Amino acid sequence: MTMTYLWMLAGKPAAQKSAAYTDVAPGAAYAGAVSWAVEKGVTTGKTADTFAPDTPCTRGQIATFLYRAMH
Repeated sequence: MTMTYLWMLAGKPAAQKSAAYTDVAPGAAYAGAVSWAVEKGVTTGKTADTFAPDTPCTRGQIATFLYRAMH
């Protein structure tokens, strides 16, 4: 959800390519947000091939995401 909000604040920009995570379906409502966040360097996901979209974020992670998204 955090990536979706940041993506929306950025104006919903399209990513150049889709992020390749096994737990993010291409048609998921948040797929574009995840791809944008990975491409911009806001996040790298949980592992090399999983994003863990249902895992809650810590305050520290959210602060890091905000900083990276704005710089």
